[in-house]
Amino acid sequence: MNIIDINSRRNKNDIPSRINILILGAGMSGLELAKHLSCRGIKDTVVIEAGPADDCNHINASGECDRANEYWKNEDSDKYAYRSWHSLNEPHFAKGTCLRRRVGGRSLYWHGVILPIEAESLKYWPSNIVRDLTEGWLGGPSLYTQVQSEILAWAGRSHETDYSLQFSGFEFKIAPQVIRNIDSSGGWESYSPLSYWKQDNQLKADPKIISGHEVIALIIKNGHCIGAKLRNTQSNEIYPVFADKCVLALGTIENTRLAAKTLYDSGLLIEEKVTGLVDHIVQGFNVTLEYCKLPNMLRELIEHNTDTIFFCHSPSGERFNLFFTISQSEFGIELEVWVMGEQIPSEQGYIYIDRNDEDMPLSIYSSLNNDDNALIQKQQDELNRFWHGICENIAIPFSPLAFEGGFTVHARTMGDVYHEFHSSSRAVRVNKPATWISPLGTENHEGCTLPLGKILNENHEFNHIKNLYAVGPSIFPRPGAANPSLTTLALSRRLAYILN
Repeated sequence: MNIIDINSRRNKNDIPSRINILILGAGMSGLELAKHLSCRGIKDTVVIEAGPADDCNHINASGECDRANEYWKNEDSDKYAYRSWHSLNEPHFAKGTCLRRRVGGRSLYWHGVILPIEAESLKYWPSNIVRDLTEGWLGGPSLYTQVQSEILAWAGRSHETDYSLQFSGFEFKIAPQVIRNIDSSGGWESYSPLSYWKQDNQLKADPKIISGHEVIALIIKNGHCIGAKLRNTQSNEIYPVFADKCVLALGTIENTRLAAKTLYDSGLLIEEKVTGLVDHIVQGFNVTLEYCKLPNMLRELIEHNTDTIFFCHSPSGERFNLFFTISQSEFGIELEVWVMGEQIPSEQGYIYIDRNDEDMPLSIYSSLNNDDNALIQKQQDELNRFWHGICENIAIPFSPLAFEGGFTVHARTMGDVYHEFHSSSRAVRVNKPATWISPLGTENHEGCTLPLGKILNENHEFNHIKNLYAVGPSIFPRPGAANPSLTTLALSRRLAYILN
């Protein structure tokens, strides 16, 4: 692994003059792509990252692992959090939303859930890519199968597909997670492409990862991308770098910023605006239950499955999944329940560059349409069904969950409830659920602005700009209801075999 950290070296000569593949972004998708290019022996690969490389550990594996949830749920506490835009309709894409500017990016924050996108949503994807993901790839198992089995093996886990749990009238399974314990004190980490280099270091051709350089713009000549303009974050010097192929792997918002600017400057957009922006629609509740009132089944569940994430697809066939975790604290049994649903891409979500705004030219608008609002109500109905079943199980009166104020202006977010339940001055309200919502953007699952089959072709290349590619959730045609990481890893592997 060859990382040049700009904190210690500040010379532009650190960047090679000969670059075959320039990967812009050292997060989940960019590093996974670099990993598989190296596995194939592809030389002269360079990865550029704006943030530093002074800590390549998962937040739960760091020396302050007891504060990991605080870093994740409150961006003000994380020195790597960075927001380069302003929201045109708060609370969406406002407080609680950010990038994680560091080598490793969000791969060093996630909880390792690897669920495939549902078949119903994949119907809107190009058929060749769907076959690669779900049926077979390069004469072997599907991409989903290959990626899932390999990273579960890294974690020393198996996908317990036969396990099922009947609880509160729902049938749950264990959500597959690629996490592993690292010490006896409870520290753990989820898979990150960085783990590959730290663990094995057996690559045929190490990529060079250069931190401390922000991508200002792409360089286009005669309809071909030939490189990028970079800004050294320490010296503010701006200079070009040239490459045979460039890959946008900066995350949805930064990918879209660069794409919008490039397509506009090339005469392919009438304004620097790209639509289709979505995030997952998520809401839920937390409740403290009395241990003495729990049925034996739940007591056994706590003893053997603390912090395990259980999930089931919506029994009513809607486009969302229901999740829960259960654990024990000094106050009782802590139950966290949430639903994660698909927001459908539309023109009501967009990223816009206003060059007249010198302070913050990047603007984001993400709104809920009628389909989304109908989904929100169905999610709340299902949460109420689940809560009603819990009340019956533990013989307490049922009162419907209260989501006062609607989804957009709800008083409590997931972060608010987390702080409430973990406050040193907490006033425990046993059997009284606290509901919460996640404004759009706060799930950090934003995507769908550069969809395959529309802006990109089936080889991940821009339709009207040669040698420019993209990877990550920004290229999803539809997001589905599942966590995007498994699909991101699978598509990064696929692109590594397309690039020669």
